[in-house]
Amino acid sequence: MRTYLSRWLLILLIGIIGVSGFRTEAQQSLPTVTATPIGNQSIYWFDWSDDGTKVAVATANGISVYDSSFHLLVSRPQPDPTGLRSFGSLSPDGSKLTALRELWDSQTLQTLLQFDTIYPLGKWSNDGKLISTVGHDSKSIVLYDTITGELVKTISTGDLLLTFNPVWSPDNTRFAITEGKRTLVIIDASSGQVVARYPYEELIDIAISWSHDSKQIAYTGFLEPKPGTTGTMIKNSVFITNVVTGQTKHLASDLPPILEFDWSKDDTQLLAVSSKNVYVWDMIRDEHLENYNVLTKPFHAKYSPFSGQIMMGFNLDWYKSSAEFTFQGATQHFLNGGIQTVVPAPSLEKLHSIAQNCGLPSHIQQSIAANQLQTFTAQVSDLTDDQIPAGCKADLLAVAAALEAKSQ
Repeated sequence: MRTYLSRWLLILLIGIIGVSGFRTEAQQSLPTVTATPIGNQSIYWFDWSDDGTKVAVATANGISVYDSSFHLLVSRPQPDPTGLRSFGSLSPDGSKLTALRELWDSQTLQTLLQFDTIYPLGKWSNDGKLISTVGHDSKSIVLYDTITGELVKTISTGDLLLTFNPVWSPDNTRFAITEGKRTLVIIDASSGQVVARYPYEELIDIAISWSHDSKQIAYTGFLEPKPGTTGTMIKNSVFITNVVTGQTKHLASDLPPILEFDWSKDDTQLLAVSSKNVYVWDMIRDEHLENYNVLTKPFHAKYSPFSGQIMMGFNLDWYKSSAEFTFQGATQHFLNGGIQTVVPAPSLEKLHSIAQNCGLPSHIQQSIAANQLQTFTAQVSDLTDDQIPAGCKADLLAVAAALEAKSQ
């Protein structure tokens, strides 16, 4: 655990150094930016429920749950105000959330279960019935029942020492971990057997993410500094490994330290959070799509459940007199806190894709085809929660608003 936390501290320190000399790069277009009423505090983590109805947000003061419009539903004081240890996530159905080693009811934020583990709880199974974390010996993966709290399974990793939670594939069949910082290891979740090893010349960093179809893994790596090299900022590269074919492709290089990745729901986009930027790539063309440059260090970023928006949380501790964020040359002042949502690369095609995934009636989809955005916005706004999931509605309205702003 100390190793894991020390890695985080190193990355944060690099981020402070990197931000201090940063200048905004002008871009061609401006994204849609929305402030949300979280309070003027640093964001330690947040998570969207899969249906988009709830957003859980952790700050130094507490953990709060909001609806899709960011109306406060419930809040609870933070049990551990130390930011680097404040890990958590919502269950797939949004009914529960994890806070370090506890399981809470998301409606009341009352503790349901406490787990006997020294590591924070990791990822949920896709049905929300199991949750993973690292065993006491740091050489095993353990699975707990989220209803009873009982230990369901222990998966030995042999001589592999786990310094952070292994990354569970979305189909719950495999775990991805690193071995000796130079090898990406895939472990079968049923047998615990190593099914693949991918050695690399670059040191593998802690940011690893599965695509939603469980076929690809995004990870970041960096060249080991030469002996005697000092004062040089680490430059990271982004790699994509296809675990079906075993092939690896290089997506990007010369980036600041990467903290995390997230894939869009359809795996057509990938975002990465660095110490001073949030990058978005088109994974169909393997092209850089957008880059959100910030003055305040981004701490967390995540796609909305239907991938119409990207939510970004920021650490404000280092800018006590200013909560100013800059995206693509545009400056927005946030009097109420450290979260923004942006619409990456808005297009009619993207709006139509989300509308299809949401199951919108054909006459509303026809408004997209006719480019009648005001009519479309009015039609979607009139839909009730029984007619459309709240997360779908929020994404559709956000993309439509971004398109209207883009046309002006």
